[in-house]
Amino acid sequence: ENILGGAANVANGVRALGGDVTLCGVIGRDDSGNIFQQLSKKDEIDFKPFYDSQRPTIEKLRYVAQNGRQVVRVDTEVKNQPISQATAQEILNSFPISELRNADALVMVDYDKGFWTTHSAGMLKSNIWQADIPLLMSAKPRNAHFLRSNLDNKYLFCVNLEEAKEIIEIMGSKRISDYTPSRV
Repeated sequence: ENILGGAANVANGVRALGGDVTLCGVIGRDDSGNIFQQLSKKDEIDFKPFYDSQRPTIEKLRYVAQNGRQVVRVDTEVKNQPISQATAQEILNSFPISELRNADALVMVDYDKGFWTTHSAGMLKSNIWQADIPLLMSAKPRNAHFLRSNLDNKYLFCVNLEEAKEIIEIMGSKRISDYTPSRV
């Protein structure tokens, strides 16, 4: 069975709650990329594909036992290699400020798959600020540079506790022990 995962899973959740969603992402010109586009269409997600010739579509193949438990997962992806600057620029250009202004929010789901560079983060910050929309973001610690400038408190940053500790250290803030965790 093929199902959407990663950021597409988030888009599917927003759509299921009644939201209009435009998903963009980098896929390969391969069978898995074609399947991804078919699944997006079936799930009524407006998908804007971008292609990077050096990257296959990410696949997560799960082997499941008869009792329904995952036994092993085999990942096919390019690790720790940023997408090309040209591809990042193409993605950012596809969402002009005038289009962003029509959005209720921008949701960025970063699984550390190569989109975040200093260049792409800087351009995105500028566009969000100019469009005056909130940003909801899940990001990995090594991409914490995105937070270095203020977005007028119009962003929500979601991380787990270990990622929060790393980000606080990267940002040169207080030690995590100085913060009191709270639960909602």
